[in-house]
Amino acid sequence: MADKYNCIATYEDPIISYLLGFLERNIKENISFNVVDFVLNPEHEESDYLSCDSDFYIVAIREKGAAPHYGMRLVQNILRKRKDSTVIVYGQVSTIDTKFSGIGSENVITVIHDEKSLVKILGLTFKTEKKYSYETCSISSPYYKSSIVNEDKKRLFVAAIETTRGCLFNCDFCFVNNSNVYEKKWMVRNNDQIVHDIDTYYNDGIRKFLFFDLEFLGPSKRHHREKIELLKTISKRFPDIKYMIYSRADTLIKFNQFDLLKDSGLYNVYLGAESFFEEDLIALKKDIKPLEISRCVTKLLDLNIGVFLSMIPFNRNSTTVSIRHNVDTIAKLLKHKFAASLRIQTFLVNAEHSWGNKGLEKYKFSDKTYTNWTMYMQAHTSPKFAFDNNLEPLIELFRTLAYENEKKSTELNLTYQKLKDEDKKKVEVWFANIDKFSVFCASYFLEQFEKGNLFLSEGSIRNNQIDLFKMVYSFNCKVLPMHLSECCTKSETISDVDCEPIQLGDHGFDIAIPPINEVIQRFKKL
Repeated sequence: MADKYNCIATYEDPIISYLLGFLERNIKENISFNVVDFVLNPEHEESDYLSCDSDFYIVAIREKGAAPHYGMRLVQNILRKRKDSTVIVYGQVSTIDTKFSGIGSENVITVIHDEKSLVKILGLTFKTEKKYSYETCSISSPYYKSSIVNEDKKRLFVAAIETTRGCLFNCDFCFVNNSNVYEKKWMVRNNDQIVHDIDTYYNDGIRKFLFFDLEFLGPSKRHHREKIELLKTISKRFPDIKYMIYSRADTLIKFNQFDLLKDSGLYNVYLGAESFFEEDLIALKKDIKPLEISRCVTKLLDLNIGVFLSMIPFNRNSTTVSIRHNVDTIAKLLKHKFAASLRIQTFLVNAEHSWGNKGLEKYKFSDKTYTNWTMYMQAHTSPKFAFDNNLEPLIELFRTLAYENEKKSTELNLTYQKLKDEDKKKVEVWFANIDKFSVFCASYFLEQFEKGNLFLSEGSIRNNQIDLFKMVYSFNCKVLPMHLSECCTKSETISDVDCEPIQLGDHGFDIAIPPINEVIQRFKKL
């Protein structure tokens, strides 16, 4: 599920593609699916998924941002319009399982991310009596060709392939350690099948890949030996592909095959860091040292491998001290000669949400900012949150900048191919410097907060947001073509803050997936 303003993401969801592949190869019955994917085509309408009166609707859910929230809205709308149908919510169902408790329906069934479990629910028949396992029986069945209708989206398409499922680590904030959504906590696919999937997309002309795992490498030497063989095969058979992985810093350091990763096509790592402040990492049970994270980032940058730094700056342990430490550490990393390859945007907006089972849900937020609404959209089980609400004015400024950056980067990505060469170079300069500029802004507004110049009042927040947009506009004017230098979100942000108290509402895909007012009311009362 993509946000309307961020339509750059263009990949299939492996929850769907591996389900399709499993059913095609292992089931006797001949069944067909109408796949409606809001990431590949954010312009989908309600009629696209309600056009056929089916007995079963399967809603694939991933624990990512507001995806469970939109999934819940989708389920509710199907139930309203197709009262006799059964809706199966399938995949990473941690959040939606809890949100549906008390408001659900006997026509809703949740199924963990395990193809065999779904086959049983659907009443289908296996071709043989052999033991079907994820490790040996998982093959992707691409569906992107029938789903992407926009030429810009076709250009941006990346093939998403699973090499593992689940995660062995014990991070306290992660859904894997707060619910049971997999057959096993950690599973690794056979290398031959991974290569088969790469080959399928490669023969279609695809050269960019995302290995869509929670953890690409794993902790053990055996797993590392298998990955070394996989990377050697990729280097030999697919020498011109580029790929991205999800990984922890400590598994990369332990793997210690950075040159092999680079030579086999690794161009970007989504690196789970969470924080550079040791007390944060201890509280989150991350089981890693800050210096190890910094060392890993530096090793990747030394090879000019991109690093998308995943942070949770607002967590159960956060204070201005920890946030300042993170800002200063990131600023130092951004002095690297290949700093343009370091992305830190999650530092501006990521926050820890409580799973409701650890006594962490202590804080609620005001109606003076969009923080409450943003948190509601991404909440797991409760309208209360794990980080101190005294930080609300600061996170509102960080959120404002993150929203502006997201919208501007989307605009520039979609415009880039149509620009003159000289303007393309200016856009490239913007992308090379936006993270340095963002850290500068974060440091400045943290200082304003510490000095008492940013506090929880509409006037204070509005005045600081006005200053922020002046800074953004000045930065844009210095690097971008003039016709692309205007801020994308200034008018809506400033006008909203200057009006009545911000009401908790439900927005995004409002026509295709209508909001659920009763769910909002229930959330308010919790």
